[in-house]
Amino acid sequence: MKKSDKKKVAAALIFLLLINMPFTTSEPYTDTEYYTETQPYTDIQFYNYTVQEPYVENVSVNYTVVDTGNTNTGRGSDIWVTIKNTDTENGYFDIDFYATVPGEGIPIITEMPVSGYYIPAGETRTVRAGFNDTVLQFTYAISPPAKEITKYRNETRQTTLTKYRSIQRSREVTKIKEVRLSLFQRILQML
Repeated sequence: MKKSDKKKVAAALIFLLLINMPFTTSEPYTDTEYYTETQPYTDIQFYNYTVQEPYVENVSVNYTVVDTGNTNTGRGSDIWVTIKNTDTENGYFDIDFYATVPGEGIPIITEMPVSGYYIPAGETRTVRAGFNDTVLQFTYAISPPAKEITKYRNETRQTTLTKYRSIQRSREVTKIKEVRLSLFQRILQML
C-alpha cells in the first residue's frame, strides 16, 4: 500500500474514531410532574351550634316591706310603710296609698301618691302619708325603680364547615437530562 493510501486510511480511521467517540451534553426536555394539593371546600350540610347570647332586661330593684301602720289622731290619720331596699342599686320608689275613710253612709277610698322617694341600697326608710280624716283601713302599691341586668340565653345557630381534601394535579415542567452520544449518532437522529 502506498504511503498516500496509508495516510488516507489513517485519516479515515481517525475520522471514524472521532465521529463514533461518545461525548456528554445537557439537553432540556418537557415532562409531566404530579403533585398533591390541599384544597378547601364548603361542606353543604348545616351544623348546629349553641352560643350564649347576652341581652339586657329591665327588672325591679329588690325590696321588702318591713312594717306598715296607721295612727289616728284627733285631727286625722298618719299611715306609713317601712321599706328596706335589699338590692345593690339605689333608687326612687313610688308608693300609692289607698285609704278607706268614713263617708256619709258609705266609706270612701282615697288615693294618696308619694312619688320619687329615694332609698339607698341596703337602707330602710319609712314613707308616710297624712289624711285629714280618720283612716279605717289602707292598702298600698309600691313601684320600685328598675335596673338593667345582663342575662344570657342559649341561641342555636347554623353554620357550614370548611373542610379540606387532597387533589392530585399535574403540570408540565422543563427538566435537564444528560445525553451521551457520538457525533455519528447525533447526525443519524437528525435524519
